[in-house]
Amino acid sequence: MSPRRKGQGCREAVTPEDRFDRIERILEGLVQVVQDTHNNHPAQEQPAMPMPGAEAMNRTTIKQFQQLSPPTFLGTLDPMAAEA
Repeated sequence: MSPRRKGQGCREAVTPEDRFDRIERILEGLVQVVQDTHNNHPAQEQPAMPMPGAEAMNRTTIKQFQQLSPPTFLGTLDPMAAEA
């Protein structure tokens, strides 16, 4: 008779209750990990008011970009036409 390898052989019958208990323990562990992570790394507070002048700065940046005359994509499937 050959020696048994780990993971082979007869297994005990597992009842649905045993499976549910195991799943419940796994989920409890996951909840604990999430809570620990949240407690160790609190969410960064977002500023209540936007930075003054941010909207004007965005408009200026877009205007400067448009002055560079970037190429436009016309939506073709032909790769050679997209490159041109």
